[in-house]
Amino acid sequence: MWKSTFWSRLTPWHWILGILMLGGASSAYIQLVYGLGKGTHLSDQFPWGLWVGLNAFCGIGLAVGGFTLAFVVHLSNLTRYRPVLRATLLVAFLGYLVALLALVFQLGRPATLLPLLGGWNPYSILVGSVWCILLYIVVLALAFAPNVGRRLGWQLSHDWPGLLSVPLLLAAVILSLLHQHSLLGVFTFVPEKQHVLWHTALLPVFCFLASVSGCLAVVLFSSWHSGRAFGKQLELPVQTAMGRVLGGLLCFYLVVRVLDLGLRGEFSTLLKNRLETNLLGLEISLFLLPALLLFRPYVLKEPAWLYACSVLVIGGFVTYNLNVSITAVEAGAGMRYWPSWAEVFFSYGLIALGFVAFRFVAKRTPIFGYGTAGGP
Repeated sequence: MWKSTFWSRLTPWHWILGILMLGGASSAYIQLVYGLGKGTHLSDQFPWGLWVGLNAFCGIGLAVGGFTLAFVVHLSNLTRYRPVLRATLLVAFLGYLVALLALVFQLGRPATLLPLLGGWNPYSILVGSVWCILLYIVVLALAFAPNVGRRLGWQLSHDWPGLLSVPLLLAAVILSLLHQHSLLGVFTFVPEKQHVLWHTALLPVFCFLASVSGCLAVVLFSSWHSGRAFGKQLELPVQTAMGRVLGGLLCFYLVVRVLDLGLRGEFSTLLKNRLETNLLGLEISLFLLPALLLFRPYVLKEPAWLYACSVLVIGGFVTYNLNVSITAVEAGAGMRYWPSWAEVFFSYGLIALGFVAFRFVAKRTPIFGYGTAGGP
């Protein structure tokens, strides 16, 4: 009876997530046993693949956006938007965990991580990134500890979480920005390795704006699915306010992006029928359409429309990060990169793991509800 009940409750989404996670585990095993050369299409000419673009760049971007939003909400003491703070904390935490796992496996031999920490080299971007990750994970765990403790029945003082919130959130914002900037710093040192459509001095600004927009979209996306699955979602006025902020951010990003291309004299490059210009067009379109929709009053008052806009923004956020980390690098290297099946399964398996973890936490904690005022 139990088995029949269990199998009957599985939906197609459960099967998809299960297959992706199983494939990801198989890919991880191949990398641990045989190394990167066996299961990936990475090379000395193209060392950054799908793991870095989809998991590391997107994961770190969600962390940057999540903690920036959480810091602003907490510093403004907007009690009404406290559920947004909790949700962004969780998105940031899971996004960074996904990025951490991707970067660890990107080493090829994860066992080399510990010696790397002991051999501090102040001139190494990789060592600085690893330390940013580890410190960031500690900060995230401490920031989210009060919610976990209350769920486990711990008797927590209402004072210490509130006292620690601002320093922890500020530290998380700084660490995440440093890590994102260190990754982008690679392109600064080797400008010839990136296509002109993405190589710009404003690249950190564009990544930051895309990160905050992507995090807002993920929270709206998660709220919709949480409401359908558990009956727990953000209140409509809160979603409406988030939609307005998201629309404004997207418009600002697009205006600055177009001005940057014009000032650098790259409009003529857009007229060339190349893969790079087509993918840039896709990136801009996925941001432009929701930006226009989010200025319509009926869109802001309808959760289904907000959900549709969040899907488009998430697509634009992913496309942007893949363009920066893969498309632009392909053009600089003069070659085309196609990920292997192991890379695909590992990347999407990590994303599936993040979805499962979010669902587990959202079901058992008041992520989209209102709790006590002592800390996030």
